[in-house]
Parts: sequence; structure tokens; C-alpha cells
Amino acid sequence: MKFSNFFNAKKALNTDKKNKVFFAVVVIFIVIAIVWCYLNEKDSRILKIGFVTDWEYSGEKRVNNKMGEVADEYLKKVVDHYNKKFHPDIVIGGGDYIAGSRVSNKIAREQIRDIIGIFSRAQGQIYYTIGSRDIRKISRDELLEDLGIDNPYYCKERDGFKLIFLDTSMGYIDSRQLKWLEESLKTKKPVLVFSHKGFIEVPNGDTWGKNIKNDDEVRGLLEKTNNVVAVVSGNASVDFIEKKNNIPYIFVAGLTNPNKQLGFADIAVNHKSNKDIKLTLKKYHNRDYLEYLIERNFADGAVTRIKKIKEINKNNTVNSSWRDVGGGDSDNGTISEGKGGETNVGVTEGGILVASFEDKANNERIRVRYFKDGNWIDIEDKKNPKGLVSFGKGDTPCIETKKEEIFVSFTEYDRNERPRVIKWNGNNWYDLADANYPEGFLSKYTSHEPVISFDKSETYLYAVFEENKTEDKTKSLLKMMRWDGNGWSVVRGNNGREYINNSFAREADIKHSNMDDSMYIAYEDILNGNKIRVLKWNGEKFSLLCDNQYLDGFVGNIKGYSPAITIDGKDNLYLVFSIDKPGKTLAFMWNGKKWNEMGQKGIVTSKNTIESTIIADNKSDDIFVAYSEYKDNVVRKRVYDDGKEELRKKGIWRVKIRKWENSEWHDVEDCNNGYISNGNGKGDPSLVIFDDVLYVIFTDEESGNRARVKAYSFKSGK
Repeated sequence: MKFSNFFNAKKALNTDKKNKVFFAVVVIFIVIAIVWCYLNEKDSRILKIGFVTDWEYSGEKRVNNKMGEVADEYLKKVVDHYNKKFHPDIVIGGGDYIAGSRVSNKIAREQIRDIIGIFSRAQGQIYYTIGSRDIRKISRDELLEDLGIDNPYYCKERDGFKLIFLDTSMGYIDSRQLKWLEESLKTKKPVLVFSHKGFIEVPNGDTWGKNIKNDDEVRGLLEKTNNVVAVVSGNASVDFIEKKNNIPYIFVAGLTNPNKQLGFADIAVNHKSNKDIKLTLKKYHNRDYLEYLIERNFADGAVTRIKKIKEINKNNTVNSSWRDVGGGDSDNGTISEGKGGETNVGVTEGGILVASFEDKANNERIRVRYFKDGNWIDIEDKKNPKGLVSFGKGDTPCIETKKEEIFVSFTEYDRNERPRVIKWNGNNWYDLADANYPEGFLSKYTSHEPVISFDKSETYLYAVFEENKTEDKTKSLLKMMRWDGNGWSVVRGNNGREYINNSFAREADIKHSNMDDSMYIAYEDILNGNKIRVLKWNGEKFSLLCDNQYLDGFVGNIKGYSPAITIDGKDNLYLVFSIDKPGKTLAFMWNGKKWNEMGQKGIVTSKNTIESTIIADNKSDDIFVAYSEYKDNVVRKRVYDDGKEELRKKGIWRVKIRKWENSEWHDVEDCNNGYISNGNGKGDPSLVIFDDVLYVIFTDEESGNRARVKAYSFKSGK
């Protein structure tokens, strides 16, 4: 037993020695790691910057499209974030601290002091840049006094960096400031530049906007010294980063931007050496979050790498009211196999949606489909497979319904460009024909763009089209016919002629009254300067809708085209048409006695537009207008195969929807500034309403120029 105890004691002693050696090795390793980390940290300097811009504080009232009335509340949250979470070394106000509108100098200075008082609670060195709104009601000297700074542009140094603050409040950099900037950039330190307005074009809504008139001069100076790490600016409606000649330009959307509320940024700059700098950018908008890593390697030919690290979107909680109408073989609401041309849409009494379009994949024939049981189905029979109802190439289809019966008019190009009307009775297609008008053709002569509409009692189906008995296409006359269920008859003008107007005409629209069986017809009057007129047919004679301002019935007294009309439940008539120069869409309302402009001077939009149309909900009088609008320099996103995204500029046509509400035109909510097509959408959009749902059909470039149908659910009533 004694020998055993001795052996165990010796073994324990050896084990203890080994443990001590192991412990010593661990301690030495930890010390080395600590020393290495210390030395590395000593060599690596991190500058933390908070940047918040475009507060546009307006007191208790909103004075522009920004949410300036809540700027103080939002800014308190940003300051709280900086003090409790981010702990920045410096905090920068990016300019436009107040709205600067509809206030006196005294009130503006009070607002500046109030909002700066909140910002001054941020823990860290505070710096400011100046925005154009800040000096609308306040002099520059007064503003500098309230901000507590000596000059509108200045330099500071911090943690191995040179910080340059520029004054862009005048919309340009003057020669004196340019010279100062050139001298300030002559430094061996890495430079960070801050300004209210940036020095490259930035997305502004859906187009590109230029911030500074002489931005090229400023960029030339910034690129000259090869030491600018980044340029950080505000005055942007969206967050945006782009490198130009290897300098990253960072734009932070504003604090009170309605589309990106409560916006601000955290910036951390890791400065290992003057040649190797990493900038981490974190952008916040309420609960939304974006994080980027920007690497600047000045030793490697001034290479810049920008990488999106993380993106969180928690604010997108509102269900969009827009949706694609699709199912079965329909992809994203597209209903044509290939490219689609002119489109039209209607709905039956039972709510069956009907669409018609030129099918370019089938020799441009007119094709008709309906949406039933969640799928788009061809309305076909043995003679018209795939719902291809025209003999050959067709044009400008128009749909009308009576209970569940479907009527379609169009131009048959392969039959001497003549107008034709057909009917679907639920089982087969029939020509609306009689002995004088075989195969549903309404004329022996070249005619174009037939439109059809029943009267209120659905006794007669009326058709209006431009007929030309000569080879001169400018000498078309407006003809009106009606179908009584058995045959066609010509509705003659007041002078007994077979045409309803006394001069050459083009492009017409027809709608029925909601009080009686009267019909209204709008058209382009070619001989009278291509002005727009509206006629009323009371069953016996025609009369012009004219008043003291428009004695001859030329609405707006201006050259117009593509008129469209609708009638509300009170029998008010709404007219919309486009004008050539400067490319506006105008709208007017006839109340039975006089014409009234809808909006300022009747302008729906002042952009370049074509082919307008309009619709009303007869029950609650909700008025919508759709048109194709052209814009230059539209922001388009291109996604490459490797996932990289690039924003580009392009001029495109797009379909836009607006609504008449509270005596103003508004972009329809839940879509991109009222646009429902991302690419070209020049296919003459058509609208129809059923049970508080607006249906729109158009030709969509994004979907290979196919016919596409979308639906918008809205709450009716005013």
C-alpha cells in the first residue's frame, strides 16, 4: 500500500508540472495576441460619422411635399440612435434644415433654432453644410450665426482625415470657392467631402436630375489630386451610390422624404493607411436598412469597389392595390403569345372581363379573349379558332357588351380597310350583317377606327367611324349607323346628308347618356384646325355642346387629337384629349350648360403624351384617365447575370394612370408615380370599371411588347 501511494504522488507531481507548462504557453499566446491586436488597432484608425440631411422642418404645418411637420420628432429618433447605438465621432447636418416657405424671417429663424437645438444634443463634434432652402427667408450671415459657424465652406481635420465642407446653396460653386477647394485638396491626408448637393446626376423620382450647374468643374478638381475617399451629399429623393472616375459619390435620402421616411446614415471609415481605406455605409429609413462596403485602394491605380452587404425591407407592409390579371397560360397578366398592337377591354353584366388586341404573332389579326374561372380563354368557334375574328390584318378593336353578349368592331385591313362589327352570343361568332351590309361590313369604302356603344335602354347599337370615298385620307367624313337587332341604318345629319358633321373629321368616340337614350360623339374637326368638338344626338337631331366661351363648340380652342369621353351617373360628360405642343393632355367637364376645366387650365399632365382615354364609374362617379407618356433620361435598372445592378438613362414611353379627386388630378396610388408599365407602353391603353375594380389593358415592352392586363382595386365614392 505504501509503494502504491508513492507512485500516485509522483504521477500527480508530473501532471502538475505539465499543467503549469501548458498554462504558461496559453498565457504567452494571449499576450502575443493582445499585443498584435493593439499594434494593429493602433495602426488602423476608424472614424465614425453620422450624416442626416434635408430635415425641411416646417413647424406644425406641411408646406411642401415633404413631411416637415414631423421633422422634430424624426430628428429626436436619429439623435437617440447616434447617442445610444452608433456613438459617432462627428455628426453632420446635410442642409435644408427648414422648409423655408410661407414664413417670415422671424419665424424661419425660430424654426432653425428649434430644430438645431434638437440636433445639438447629439454626442460628437457637429458640423453643417448649407442648403438652398435655409437661405430663402434667412440671410447667409444670419444662418451662419444660428448654426454657430464662421464660413459657409470650410475644412477640418480629424483622426488622420481632412474633411471638406462645401457650400452648394446657390446651385453652383463660384470661382472663389473653386480656387479655395483646389488649394484645400493639396494634402497628403485622405479627404472626405461633404455637401448639400452632389456633383453627379442622381435619380430624381423616375428621371435623372442635375444638382450643380458646374459639377464637371468640381469633379475635375476632386479627381486631380487622387486623395478623395468619397463625396457624401443630400438633396436626393432616393439613396444612391455611384463611382465616377473611381470617386464614390454617396447620396442620402432626406429625413422627411415621404417615400423614404426617417432617413439617415452611419458611416465608418477604416483607415489602415493612406493607400488602403474601407468605408462602411449603413443607411436607415424607419425599419429599412441598407449596408455597403466601399474599398478605396489608392496604391492600386485608385481602384474603387462598391459592394452591397445587406438589405432589410420591413416597411413594405402595405398591400398593393394593383395586380396582374393572369392565370393558366398568362404570364404576369400578359394575354398575347407574342407582340400585341392596339388593345381594348370591356366587361359583361355578369363581370366577365373581355380583352381584344392585334395579335402580331398571328398575322396581326384581331384576337378576343375573356377571363373566366381564373384563366384567360380564347373566345373561339370552328370558324374563328384561337379567338382570331378578323379575316386578315385588323386594327383598332372596340368592345361593347349587352348582358353577356359581346360585340367587337375593328378595321379589316385586308378588305380595303373597311369597318366591321361582329357578335358573340355565348356559343358562336356572328357577323352583324344584313342584305345591304354583308359580313358585318359597314361601308364599301376605306374607313377607319370604328367605335361602338349601345344606348341606355340597349335598344340600338351605334357605330361611328370615319369614311373616305376619295384617295385623299385627309378628306374623311364622320358616319354614324345603328343596329336595331335586325339590320343597319344610317343616322343622317341635320341637313339630311349621310354624314353627321359638315367638315372632314378623324378619330371619334361615342358614349350613351345615363338619363335617356341620347348619344354623345367626340371627334377631331380637321377643317377647323383639328380642334375637338362634341355632338349630342337626341334620337332626332344633332346639337353641338357649346357655351359662351366656346361658341362654336371647339373645346379648348386648340388643336387636339385622340378625344375620349365618358358620362357619369349625373349625366356630366368628361372629355379628354391630347395636344401636340407642348405635348399636354387636357380634360374638360360638361355639366349640361357649360364646359369646365378639370384642374389648372384643364391640364391632366404637361408631359409629352399620346393616345388618351378616360373612364367613369357610373355609380360613384370615380374618374380615371390613362395615357402614354414620354420622358427622356428615365431611370432604368439593369441587372446583370452576376447579380450586379446598374442604373441607366433611357427615353421611353410608359402608360400612366391618374384619378380626378378633390378637384385635382392625382397619380394613382401603389404604383411607380402613376406608371403601370416599366418599359415602353405605347399601346393605346384602354380602361373599364366593374365593382370598384379598374381594369387596364396596354402593350408592355417589359413583357416583350405583349398585351398585358392589370387591375386596380379602389374604394369608390366621393
